[in-house]
Amino acid sequence: MGTKIKPRIRTVRTEMDFNHQGKILTAAHPFYGPENSKTLKKLIMADRLREPTASETVSFAHEYFLGEEPQAQEVTGIMKERYFRGFTGVLFVPENNGKGLAHFINYPEFDGRSVVNTQNLIERIGESYAQVSFEYLKEGVVPWNEVAKQPYFVAFGQGKEGAEKLAELVSKHPRREAYAAIPNLSKMKNPESRVAVLYSAWGGFRLLVDFSDLGDGEGSCAFGVSGVSEANDATRK
Repeated sequence: MGTKIKPRIRTVRTEMDFNHQGKILTAAHPFYGPENSKTLKKLIMADRLREPTASETVSFAHEYFLGEEPQAQEVTGIMKERYFRGFTGVLFVPENNGKGLAHFINYPEFDGRSVVNTQNLIERIGESYAQVSFEYLKEGVVPWNEVAKQPYFVAFGQGKEGAEKLAELVSKHPRREAYAAIPNLSKMKNPESRVAVLYSAWGGFRLLVDFSDLGDGEGSCAFGVSGVSEANDATRK
């Protein structure tokens, strides 16, 4: 008899390519969720994929939102009915007189309640790819043609290209406006952290660019990305 192999079942995935920062990345379908952030991360990594960052989620949604293919229609449905999780944390570090900085850090860790581990982000503050002063963080509505100019959206999209994609994504909504959901920074006394959320609020009328800290009680969705980028591979666990 020949060499024996261990039988196994392979699940065939659909691959969805999208442009991101000069590269072609691949998202796997079916998507994951709805689940909390911690469970989503475990499910994605168990399939030997990696979780998407906020900026990658922006690029993916920009590519497929309102598309005609069945998978693209599913993207649109999730955006309108739930939300896509981007695995980027923001660490708000307050100072005196309502001032402070928000640090954007990819691949946050989560505690047992699926809430972002603030201490972990404090220890990794040197990995922050963007810092935004509290003076530029205001909750409210932003018209699509102002999105790419605001530091909050530039940081969320991890650069000018991502912010421009966010603006284009906003322009595909009936109201052609984004809503920046920012915590009450004037009352913040100690460092707090959030994790990225992107969805079409109020049934698809506007794009909500948010950071949530509630542990995803209702559950969010996410996709897995093939491969691990060189810059982040060494820092992830």
